[in-house]
Amino acid sequence: MRRTFVKNALHTIILIFLLSVAFLAFAYSSVEPHFYIAPAFISAAVLIILVNIFSCRRITSRLRAIAEAAGKIASGDLAGGVPVNGSDEIASLAAAFNAMTANVKEKNAAIIASEARLRSLINNMPDCMWTADETGRVTSISPMVLNICGYTVHEFLSGLCPMFDNIHPDDIQTVRESYHALISDNSIFSLEYRFKKKDGNWVWLHNKAFMTYARAGHKYAEGIFSNVTSSKSAEIALLDSEARLREAQRIARLGSWDLNVVENTLHWSDETFRIFGLDHQSF
Repeated sequence: MRRTFVKNALHTIILIFLLSVAFLAFAYSSVEPHFYIAPAFISAAVLIILVNIFSCRRITSRLRAIAEAAGKIASGDLAGGVPVNGSDEIASLAAAFNAMTANVKEKNAAIIASEARLRSLINNMPDCMWTADETGRVTSISPMVLNICGYTVHEFLSGLCPMFDNIHPDDIQTVRESYHALISDNSIFSLEYRFKKKDGNWVWLHNKAFMTYARAGHKYAEGIFSNVTSSKSAEIALLDSEARLREAQRIARLGSWDLNVVENTLHWSDETFRIFGLDHQSF
């Protein structure tokens, strides 16, 4: 702005100088002084005012162009710029503004690309990511929920599938207590429970929250759940098989043992301990 001010001041000084020369020329002429002194000063004043008005309007219009471009950027329109005219401070400001706009546009494009990659990853991963408020109402969930639970994203977000209402009666209390502890105390929320799908079948879910935060006076949690029905069924089947084996050994009074030669460890079945009259702690 200092360069623009100096330029305007120079224009004014030049005009005054020219008018002074004209005044002196008239002073040494044959025309009476009172016929030209007043008109000369009035003309000089008018010219000075017009020059400054023109200069101020030009400065104002250029600054208005920068302000309008800034308003467009604030609204998300990064396509425009401002013309760079001249080499004064306003031109330097316009050039700096255009460079800033280009930098913001480049970073915005990188953010959009990163978000697109993240959405693609979330939408194609086998697990389901979710966000819920302090009441357990789901506010965001990934499309994989359809494959796992049989409900669409719209059904979850519209409340057609309340999160807690579809949990198995034997698991609901544990889930509610764990979620309440997560929201109130940031306790660990990681558990397995049965969930009723839209078709009426039950699936085992492993649900784990990885963060909580507050926004607009409400508490939110984010996490991820996966379908662990296959592994859980195998685990249950193994436990049942071991229970049946223990019962069969008890009835037949037959014990079993195995020796791990590499680790030099010996394992006895429960019935083997009973046959020898020993308990696990004393052996």
